Amino acid sequence: MKLPTYQFVAQIGAAFAVVASLGLVAYELKQSRDLAVGELALSVYDAEADLYLTILDAEAYNRGIYKMESNGGELTWDERKNYWRVMMANQANTIAKFELWKLGLLSDAEWEWSVQQMKRNWTERPEDREIMYEGNLRNPEFLEMLDKLTTEWEAENDTAPE
Repeated sequence: MKLPTYQFVAQIGAAFAVVASLGLVAYELKQSRDLAVGELALSVYDAEADLYLTILDAEAYNRGIYKMESNGGELTWDERKNYWRVMMANQANTIAKFELWKLGLLSDAEWEWSVQQMKRNWTERPEDREIMYEGNLRNPEFLEMLDKLTTEWEAENDTAPE
């Protein structure tokens, strides 16, 4: 081969290397952005959960749980409100996990475990599902996922409204 042919091949190789390195830089930027969004979501939902748990009356919550598990009657307003606070903290945790899963920062197995845990809780205490909808559902994607899970859960447990 002549020198100009070698130069042409070298220029094509160099151009390919530049394009490949730009692709890797773009991928690294996306990963950095996803990590930053994930950290932001965690801090927001962690602060929300902390707020609910800071004002929690643990004694009233425990009385309410005892009543619920032993069929000991209706919950008082205080017991229900404190149960609701714990549920909202759990919801904030679940939404944070959903955000991380969406970004690829939480494994499918971990997310699926969370979904199965939520369904088990709904089976043991169906009011948990209703309380989930009372929360601050500002994320339309999470609300859509929650609707889908509710439909699946109702089909699995034959509890669909007639």
